Amino acid sequence: MKRHSFVVLVVCAALGFSLRAQADQIISVQYQTNGSALIGSNNAGVMAVSNWNTAALGYVSGTDNSLNNLKDSTGTGTSISENTHSDGGYDYGSGSSFTAGSGDATLFRGFALGNYGAVTDLTVTLTNLDPTHAYKLFAYVQTSNTGDTVSGTAGGTTYYLKSASLSSYVRGVASSSASAVEGNYFQFDNLTGSTSQVFTYSGANTSHYTGLSGFQLIDTGAAPEPASLGLLVVGAMFVMPRGGRRPA
Repeated sequence: MKRHSFVVLVVCAALGFSLRAQADQIISVQYQTNGSALIGSNNAGVMAVSNWNTAALGYVSGTDNSLNNLKDSTGTGTSISENTHSDGGYDYGSGSSFTAGSGDATLFRGFALGNYGAVTDLTVTLTNLDPTHAYKLFAYVQTSNTGDTVSGTAGGTTYYLKSASLSSYVRGVASSSASAVEGNYFQFDNLTGSTSQVFTYSGANTSHYTGLSGFQLIDTGAAPEPASLGLLVVGAMFVMPRGGRRPA
């Protein structure tokens, strides 16, 4: 009986992790231009959802944009805020080959400049996060030229990719500029332990325009504690079938 009770405990814990994973909160922000804001019926992003927040930066360099109480993919307001600083300002283009008129094509129409003929940094600061939760960040890269090497940094990790006009989402995972290949987004996992996170985008030192078309922040829920993970491992070992025959 005791063994059965422990099995129930382990199963309930595992179900708790599963239910949490199904309830991930997704916040999406697009940099708007030329009337290209994503609206309710359009889905876009690696996490294909609607209800994108729209942010517009001016064409003047060194501008900031702030949005408070960002809504999630269900249209519900949250306490999370964002501030975007772009030394290059804001522009628009058609730096993708997604199906014309789709939400994904619209996403890549506008971008906050990460360069303006020289290396400049674009920063996105997200605040009012839950420090006990783990977050994922997807950052979408726009370009006016293919083959420029750019980088993205968050949570102490930096990735590189070469700008490209693509018809699908390709993640940049190179750890150095020398090993960069074509891609159109960066992904950062397990951002946790703080009420704020900063993403930094660095453009190429060319006369081409590159920048950030938007981003998605995914709250995956409370980060598992080591004790909880240990309980699952021990429980799994406890309920594993044991070899040998039962006594007659």
